[in-house]
Order: sequence, then C-alpha cells, then structure tokens
Amino acid sequence: MRRWLTALCLCLASSFCLAQTIPVQDASTLLQTGTLPLNPDLQYTRMPAGSSIADVLGLASDAWLPSNGNRNYGYQADAFWFRARLSGMVDIAEGALLRLNLPHHDTIRVALVADGKPLRQFTVGDALPFAARPFLETVFLFPLDAVQSASVDVYIGIETTGAIITPVDLMTRQAFDQDDKRDVMALAAFYGVMTVMFLYNLIIYLVVRDRAYLYYLAYLVSLVFMLSVMKGVAFRYLWPDMPLINAYSVIFATCLMPMAAVLFARRFLNLAVSGSSFDNRLVNVLVAIYALLMVAGLFLPYALVVRTGLFFSTLAVFLGFYLGIKYSLRGIRAARIFASAWFVYLLFLSLFILESAGLIQPSLLTRYAVEIGSALEVVLLSLGFADRLNQEKQQRLRAQSQALQVHRSLNEELESMVQARTEELEEANRQLKRLSISDGLTGVYNRRHFDEQLEIEYQRALRNGDSLCLLLIDADHFKKINDTYGHGFGDECLKAMALTLDQCAHRPTDIVARYGGEEFVVLLPGVNLPGGKIVAENIRSQIESLSLNSQGHAVAITVSIGLIACSPHCLHDKHELLAIADDNLYAAKAAGRNEVKASGGVPSRALVRPR
Repeated sequence: MRRWLTALCLCLASSFCLAQTIPVQDASTLLQTGTLPLNPDLQYTRMPAGSSIADVLGLASDAWLPSNGNRNYGYQADAFWFRARLSGMVDIAEGALLRLNLPHHDTIRVALVADGKPLRQFTVGDALPFAARPFLETVFLFPLDAVQSASVDVYIGIETTGAIITPVDLMTRQAFDQDDKRDVMALAAFYGVMTVMFLYNLIIYLVVRDRAYLYYLAYLVSLVFMLSVMKGVAFRYLWPDMPLINAYSVIFATCLMPMAAVLFARRFLNLAVSGSSFDNRLVNVLVAIYALLMVAGLFLPYALVVRTGLFFSTLAVFLGFYLGIKYSLRGIRAARIFASAWFVYLLFLSLFILESAGLIQPSLLTRYAVEIGSALEVVLLSLGFADRLNQEKQQRLRAQSQALQVHRSLNEELESMVQARTEELEEANRQLKRLSISDGLTGVYNRRHFDEQLEIEYQRALRNGDSLCLLLIDADHFKKINDTYGHGFGDECLKAMALTLDQCAHRPTDIVARYGGEEFVVLLPGVNLPGGKIVAENIRSQIESLSLNSQGHAVAITVSIGLIACSPHCLHDKHELLAIADDNLYAAKAAGRNEVKASGGVPSRALVRPR
C-alpha cells in the first residue's frame, strides 16, 4: 500500500512539474510551412501595469498558466504577459518574424530571452508613434535576427485599455509578404467597391435630389472610416505621429458609423411619415447617445466609452434588422432588401466576433468577414435604392414625360463610369505586368524576363548576322559586406549598383537584369567587342566611385565583369554565350577582382553608338 501511494505521489508530482515547463515549439518547421501559430502553446500570467521583463523573469514557474489556444482575454486593467519557447532557431532566425496580428494595443513589450538573459527588447503600441515599430506595418512585427542560440524564449507583455486579443504566430518574410499582398488586394477591392458605390449614389443624388442618398453617402464614408481605423490603416497613413488622435478615432468611428446608419435607416424607410412614434423615439435616443459618447470620449475612461459604444453599435445592427423585418411585413418593398442587407452584415459580423473570441477557427472568410459583410450590405442597399428609384421613376413617367430623359441621362452617366472603371482596370493590369517582369528589390528586370529577351535577341542576331554583347557582373566580397554592415545595407548596395547599370546601359534596346543574389547581367544587342569593353569599363569605374555610407563609415564596393561579344553564328546556342561570360567573370575574379575580362568571336557589322 505504501509503495502504491509513493508511486502515485511521484506520478502526480512529475505531472505537475511537466505542466509548469514552457512548451517547446519546433521553429525549424517554419521553413516548410511559412507560418507557425503560437497560441496553442502560449503560457500567460497577470502582472501589475508597468511591469518589465526583469519582473517577469523573476516569477516562479507555477505563476504561468496554459492559454489552451485562447486568444481573447477581454478588457483587463492589469498587464498580461505571454511566453513560448522556440527551438531550432539557428536555421530560421535570420528571416523569421514574430507577428501579433492585431493593430490595436496600447503598449506591447516583446523580449527575446536565451539562458535567462534578454537578447533584444521592443516596446511598441498605439500609445507610441507609428515610427517606433521595427517594421512600419499595420500589424505588429518583430524580427528574430538577434537570436544566435538554438532555442529562445519569447515574452510578450500587453497593456491596453481595449480588449486583450493575442493572435500570435511566427512567419517567414516571404509568407508575410504574401499575406500582406493578400491584405492589400482585399482592402483595395473593398475600397474599390465603396468608391464605386459612393460615386454611383452621388450621381443618383445629383439627378433625383433625394436626401436619403445624402444619408447613405454619409453612412458609406463613416463605414470606410471605421474600418480604416479598426484595421490600423488610418494610424499608418493619416496620423502616424499622433497616438492620442488615433485612440480617440476608435471612439469617434465606433459612434459615427452606427449614428449614420440609424439616420440613414430612418430616412430610407421614411419613418417620419410611415413609422411608429416608438421607432422614431428609439432612433432619436440612439442618435443622441452616439453624439454624447463622442463628446464623452474626450473626458471619460477609454475602456468605458469603447465598451459602451460597442454595445450601442451592436444595438444599432439589431435595430436595423428589426426595422427592416417590421416594415417589410407591412408591405414596404424596399424594406425587404433593407432587412436582407442588414442580415448579411450581421451574419458576417458574427463570424468575425466568433473568430476573435476563439470560438471558431480562423480562415480567409473570418479574416475579411467585416469587409465582405460591409461590401455585400452596401451592394444590397444600393439594390434597394435602385428598386426605390424604379418605383419613383414609374410614378414620374405616369405624371410627366420628362422622366424618360432623366432615365437616359442616368444611363449615360453610368456607362461613362463603367468605361472609366474599365480604363482604370486596364491601367492596373499594365502596372501588374510591369511588376511581374521587375526585380522587387532593385527595380531592374528579373531573370525570367531576361531569359525571354535573351532568346529573342539571340534569334534576331542570328537572322541578321549582328553581334551580341553580354556582360556578367558580380559584386566583389559581397558576403563580407553583408556580414559586416547587415543585409539592409547590402540591399542598398544592390540598389545603387542597379541604378548605375541602368545609367550606363541606357539605349532602348539594352537590357539590365538581376541574375541572382549580387549578380547582374547586361545584354547589349548590336554591340561589338570594343564597344562592349567601353561600356564594361564605364560600369566598373562608376561603381568603384560610388559613395556609400553605413553608420558613419564610408564603404566602397567594386565589381568583376565577364564580357563576351560575338555573332551567334560562332556559338552553339545562347547558353554558350552565358557560359563564356561566366568563364570570363571567373577570370576577372582570379585576376584580383575589380577587373573586366572579355573575349569575342566574329566581328560584328553593327556600329557601336558613342557613349
């Protein structure tokens, strides 16, 4: 019996100790997945406001509780600290990012700790200027490039007057860029829909002079403003150096949007004429409350005003649904579409709230639920307006023949808008095509475009008997520059080199491309060997004379150039052109670098343009 009790105690003790250890996430899987959610393995603890990482590191193990995947901790006056341990950091730290995927927290303290000692610390948040962030993005990003050990403990402290929500994950830079591009495209689509709806209804208002359209336009503007504030876009682009304005803008937007919504609903459903006295009083009371909350936001505690504003905003959504159902049952045709629009918005808003509360799994649908719901609501309301407009138009047709002319002018205006939108989309497609053939860092052509152009120019020179000149250019000791001054400065060097190459190879037919890493390639159609040498020497000397500076230190860069100029008749195929240029580049490196090595074939009949 005693042995059984001893074994049971040891088992319970070991289980208790195991529960208090920091869960370990294998960060090396990030290389395959691109994104690694950390919420399932986070531990958290509550601390007094203003606590530092030193206070947190001194806590006992039993002070930490498992989060069990929870991401929403509600409105809290204390500071909440979270931690997780990441292993396998040696391979991924250089390009890994820690992301807190929510734009609204007053103060966020992040510390990277190894062997009980902080390696690097960050303090960011809405209470600080936007420029205080290590990455100027709407969400909070933190680099892990300071991690040199195999594992690291990540500590995240959050103090905020709003709700503490922690969608935390680990990402590669490439995965974030793809995610950010998707966000930009979604926002662009949303703003595009809102812009089209705004212009469409503005034109209708100018034609029919119905004040209901003015309320609708005000609702559209307030909706776009609220989502811009909630997504952090307004803080990033409108007032990045004014965190107090940003804090108040949340209150202002939370109250302005439902105020415009209920005013629009009253006008759209014509409650002043056909509505009950109770409905009219309810709308008036809500409008007064929203106005008082906007003023109270300047004096009362932020958390109190925001909670109250969110409550009455939710009430406004249900009020719109109630009014739509009630008056559609009374036979008001436009109220049916109004109720449908409000129901769609409520449905998508519920998805967003459930995902924020951690009750459903995140997905693309929940991530953009508010934008999708808002856009669908606006489109449905526009359909309701269109239906209402058709009824009024039919009445005016029976009353006067002038309505036909109004209809025609409206169609002409709409066709011109469609044409303008089509031209904008065509221009956007042209810009996307230019981006697809350009190198994202340097702005010159990418390798895929160069390969296509090489094939075209090779075949053209083969037909015409012209010469082709190809320069393969590589930065000398570039790894040392990256290791000494950092990859950020290395990127600046590559940009300066690309600009110099573009200036030296300036003919319309010349092609400058990034071939890979610190290697560039220049294709000069119709240029013979002497002309190619002139261009190559000009490039080499221009890059050698570049004035680059890193943290007060002057840094010089040089390049080695391998050159081949000949007629394609002298070669087996285009790959031999690249191979000879690469051999010459290797010879230039072997000769001590900062050199040009060239070789040629059959002299070209083309003349070299003077430079």
